[in-house]
Amino acid sequence: MAVDHGASGNGHGSPPVVSIRAPWSYHGRTKRARALLSRSCDGAIRRSSSRRRRRAAMTSDSKAAYAALVQAIVDAGAVVSGSERGSADDFEQAVGYHYATELLRVALDLYGDTDEDVPRFVPFGSHALGYHAGGVIAGRVQGGINPDAVYDQAILTGDRSYRIRGRRGSDVYLSFSFSGGRNGHRPERTMATVNDTQFTFGRDGEFELIVSPEQPSDAKSATWVRSEPDLCSVIVRQYFNRDPRLETVASLTIDSLDDRPARFRTHDERTAARLLAAAAFIDATMAAFPSGVTPAPNTVNPPLGYTGQAGALGTTDNVYTSGAWLLGEDHALVVRLRPPACRYWSVQLWNRWGQSVTSDVMPEDNAYHRIIVNNSHAVMEPDGTCRIVIAHRDPRTPNWLNPLGHSQGVVFFRWLMPESVPEPPTASLMKL
Repeated sequence: MAVDHGASGNGHGSPPVVSIRAPWSYHGRTKRARALLSRSCDGAIRRSSSRRRRRAAMTSDSKAAYAALVQAIVDAGAVVSGSERGSADDFEQAVGYHYATELLRVALDLYGDTDEDVPRFVPFGSHALGYHAGGVIAGRVQGGINPDAVYDQAILTGDRSYRIRGRRGSDVYLSFSFSGGRNGHRPERTMATVNDTQFTFGRDGEFELIVSPEQPSDAKSATWVRSEPDLCSVIVRQYFNRDPRLETVASLTIDSLDDRPARFRTHDERTAARLLAAAAFIDATMAAFPSGVTPAPNTVNPPLGYTGQAGALGTTDNVYTSGAWLLGEDHALVVRLRPPACRYWSVQLWNRWGQSVTSDVMPEDNAYHRIIVNNSHAVMEPDGTCRIVIAHRDPRTPNWLNPLGHSQGVVFFRWLMPESVPEPPTASLMKL
């Protein structure tokens, strides 16, 4: 996918072409990660959901599609209590059932009343409240989110053209990741990630993107993104150095530029397509979280560059890694890392469902600092390393991450636009 900056109107020649690629490819590791991710998906759920969608598609019937959506949430509950990837613990099951209902709400937000003909930005996976997108309350927390971030998604198609307009907020990073695949299903690839270094901002932070198969002649200061036939969505990421509830988020709008009839001929067809996409989203997300592939307890994997080909789960501007923790009340996991120079880095805790360890707005002012440590508030060691302690009770040291009642879960790392390959973090178990 090509990304160009439109001419600024000063008449100084054609705009540059920006090549989009991951900062660290690690192609061999990416292939292995993709294979592991594929094996972690629940095959039975994939097969049953595929059969449901085929039956509904053959009838083009909103009644059958509704039944598929109901079955998807039933299947999600079976994963929560199942022996393969679920939990027999009452607390973990309760969290899992809450997660399943969150997925239903997110699925209906993303797909229930929007599609590629009438796109709109829908906030998802965010702790931010009272958010910008039409007054939608965005307390949605689904697998893989960053508590320092605000996310939006819009449904697109490769044979239409779109204009995205916005006004930047107080973020430290703003990007648009364009994905290829099918609506509702886990995107198959990231076509391109366009970030704030590639925008032309106005005096008040305003910006514009044009997404189309052919470059428009009148784009002016807009950034142009060439769409490809399998374009299915765009995800917007805004990262902040503190709790997003205390920040100013970007304002965003999206409009279709094509003057042509909608692709759905009847209300029945449109409703069926939207409900099937929502069902597919629930199936695909439950297949990915909780993951059946994790490192051994209380260890951390090597950093992994993201090329955009492993299910479109991240941004190509990040390097990621993760570890697993399994802790009793009297033990702590000490994690050490040496962050390279980068725009942002963070370490956070997920529960077994891939959620931040709390999905509630916590009342204490310092509660936010108990679930994530980032570059703005981490207490560093004299040698440039950071020592983070994961424990159920306060270890009386800086950089404490609290599992908030979970006995096991994931510790997740992000390095944004690093200037060098991050060193592998280390982990060691200690008695309190």
